[in-house]
Amino acid sequence: LYERSLVKVLEKINGRISLTSNMWTSSCQKRGYLCLTTHYIDYSWETKKNVLNFVMVETPHTEEKLASVIKDCLLKWNIDRKSF
Repeated sequence: LYERSLVKVLEKINGRISLTSNMWTSSCQKRGYLCLTTHYIDYSWETKKNVLNFVMVETPHTEEKLASVIKDCLLKWNIDRKSF
């Protein structure tokens, strides 16, 4: 349900989307997690944000692996050309 409504929201955005990411490692499980969030301004000039993904990232957490996870997420949501 969340994914379907988010697809509709993202399709309506004519401008650019900013991204933030947060990566952390669970101390008890030794697993890494990445959360990717979009930020944009809607037609009413209100700032909005949406969580795009929350995924476990396999170790080691290299630049290449993190870039791949982010790229896959942008392609999944079809916003690779809207982000900057």
